[in-house]
Formats: sequence, structure tokens, C-alpha cells
Amino acid sequence: MLPSLESANVNEKRVFVRCDFDIPLTQQSTNNNQQTTIDETRLVSSIGTIEYLLDRGATVITAGHLGRPGGQFSISNFQFSNINKELSLKPVAEWFAEEFPGSSLIKTELDGFSAWQIKRNFYILENLRFYKEEEENSSEFAVALADLADLYVNEAFGSSHRAHASIVGVPKLLPHFAGFHLSKEIKILSVLLQNCS
Repeated sequence: MLPSLESANVNEKRVFVRCDFDIPLTQQSTNNNQQTTIDETRLVSSIGTIEYLLDRGATVITAGHLGRPGGQFSISNFQFSNINKELSLKPVAEWFAEEFPGSSLIKTELDGFSAWQIKRNFYILENLRFYKEEEENSSEFAVALADLADLYVNEAFGSSHRAHASIVGVPKLLPHFAGFHLSKEIKILSVLLQNCS
């Protein structure tokens, strides 16, 4: 099991948080406008970890995936205009911007990665599966992600079984810890397994 986040010195550190952003999105048409409705359950589960880090002065860089876009782009030739906009994490970024008081929603880049700045020290990267190297578990891609931060936190319980760069590659390169939701899910699963044996 990953060490607990509470055992980490996160003060003033840059922290890469792998979240579970693979949420159901529903498109609705109202008055000739397309509106996206999201199931926020998985997003809510990551707030405790994000707030804990922000309260301690950390810069939080969250990342995840949405759907199965079948990564067409490489970190060497990523074309932002060609992404599958239906699987963009923009609705997720908009949701977090509404949840955190005093937030904004600024499109930006972090060392070449497309992102949204939610607060001065809180970012959300665009869908990692737009990059083919994510599902290939590319060591080059893992290094590029790891270069964004000082520490790694896994908060993506639903994706932790996948051998993708942001799940297994980055923790090999940075001190790594379990987020609060991941720790809770593991404890529940451990109790269930003990009761079954």
C-alpha cells in the first residue's frame, strides 16, 4: 500500500495528483445551446485531498482521463486543435472552478501540457489519454509528467489497476503517497477481503 498523504511534507511543494476524472457526461440542448451535465460523484471524492494540499501551500496539478479517445497524439507533436472536444476535461475544470471560492478558469500550458488554471496554485491537465504515450506507459511520457512536480499522489482508485504512465510510471520517479479517498477505498476493500477468507 502507498504511504499515507499525511506522512508527506507537502508544504510549498508541487504535487501531481492522479484523479479519477472518468465521469459520465450528458449533452443536453436548451434554447439552441448545448449544455453538459456531469455526474460529480468522483469529483467530490477528490476534494478532500486537493483542499488538504492547498491549505498547506502546495501547488496542485491534477490529471486524469475521460473516456477512450485512443491517444492519437505524441508529446512531440500534440495538436491542440485536433482533440476530441467531447472528451475534453474542460467540463471537469469548469466544475472545480465553481466549487472553489475565488477561482477562475484560465486556459494555459504547463511545460507544454495543455491545462486550466483554477486558482493561483491549482491546475487541471487536459485528458491524458489524448496522448498515445499514456496508455503505452511510455517512460518518456512519465518523465515529462514527473518533471511537473516534486511529489505524486494517487487518488484514482478506479484506474489504479491500469499499467498507464500516470499510474505506474510517475510513482517510480517521485516520492509517492495515497490520497484520502484511495486510502479509504483500500481499507474498505481490505475489510471485505478479510471477511471473505
